Amino acid sequence: MSLTELICSDQKYYNVIKERILKDTKSKKIYEILDQARKIIISNNPGANILRYLLYKMNNRVIKAQYKDEQCY
Repeated sequence: MSLTELICSDQKYYNVIKERILKDTKSKKIYEILDQARKIIISNNPGANILRYLLYKMNNRVIKAQYKDEQCY
């Protein structure tokens, strides 16, 4: 399952996977980021499509090319 599929999955399923992954970990930073991305994607807020793409592709070169200090029109 890709991260995009996980983010877009049912809340109950998302929580079960999250609990399993975080059970034996000390750092929860990745899920803090995924939770924020999920909120944007589920709400279909601006940036939702690019987040879907970046979570699917996970290519550092693509991710760096998307970073800008100003808003994209």
